[in-house]
Amino acid sequence: MASLERLHTMILYTLWIFLWDDDLDGADNNLSGLLEKVSAEELHDRTLAYLQYHLGMSPTDSGNAEPRAPPYAEIAKAAAEKLRTACSKVQLNRLLKELKLYMDCCLFEQGHLNGNTLPTVEEYWAGRYGSSAVSTYTALSELGSRYHVTLRAA
Repeated sequence: MASLERLHTMILYTLWIFLWDDDLDGADNNLSGLLEKVSAEELHDRTLAYLQYHLGMSPTDSGNAEPRAPPYAEIAKAAAEKLRTACSKVQLNRLLKELKLYMDCCLFEQGHLNGNTLPTVEEYWAGRYGSSAVSTYTALSELGSRYHVTLRAA
């Protein structure tokens, strides 16, 4: 069974990802609970940079300054800092890769919704797969269990 600390980390992560998704859905038309008007793209970019920073995975050219906080920064920061101490670099890289895919696909989907356009069938299925947070939870599955996944090079 996972420790209470790990459970708390997963609860923070879950709360944050649901709030972020809801805010992205309404970012461009301000239907969300955002206090400030931001575009979906700005929300995406700010959040990704903020998470990278607090996971300790910022690109080397980004400097040491903390990126501008996105909405719900306290929850994102708390979850990221707990994940940073609980996960290995390999696990954090896997999580960040899946988070980026998820966030990119949500942004792509939002662009079509806001522009009243339809993606191609191929674009739809690629984006649909990525816009589910399931892959991010799969990347975090080791956190909630005693098991560790060893990835092999193809």
